[in-house]
Amino acid sequence: MKTKKGLFTILAALAVTLTMAGEKPKISVRPLDADRLLMTIVTPKASEMEVTIDDKSGDIVYYGYWDSPEQTFKKIFDMKNLANGKYAMKLEVDGLTSEQELTVSHNKLSVSNTKEFVPARFQSDNQQLTLTYENLENKKCDLEIYGKNGLVHQTSFRPAGQIYAHYDISKLEEGNYTVYLNSANENFEFSFEKE
Repeated sequence: MKTKKGLFTILAALAVTLTMAGEKPKISVRPLDADRLLMTIVTPKASEMEVTIDDKSGDIVYYGYWDSPEQTFKKIFDMKNLANGKYAMKLEVDGLTSEQELTVSHNKLSVSNTKEFVPARFQSDNQQLTLTYENLENKKCDLEIYGKNGLVHQTSFRPAGQIYAHYDISKLEEGNYTVYLNSANENFEFSFEKE
């Protein structure tokens, strides 16, 4: 217990750096007519792109991957063979994930508002754990670190913008640890081994 207390006494306060996000891809998905969607992606550089469309039971009805040499990419999706119902369209471009809900209903196609998020990134060595996360929705975030004996650290924060935090893990006992970062809409998990 003394080691844990010492670790978190030494552990610097959560270092949050709020920065303006770099230029991100611009993603647009809109119906062209009752059967077709137009997806347009404008990126600051040539990019890899991945699109998945799932039905309400989670089955993939479409998957596409492109390595586009162009900064503007357009794709038309033919939706006429899809049954009436709701579908989830997920696009991944340059670390940005965009999700839309598609509804196919009797000769009508609609697209919900775009939800964008950037997944949290974790890195660790035997000295420090680094977290990078872009909190686009300004939601409260909870971070928890668990070891073999349970919870060893917990903190909450609510910054808008980019989070860049370092945690001193040099005093942790050897073993396996799991980090959970949770917000209202997203949950991330990262495991590391302290040697």
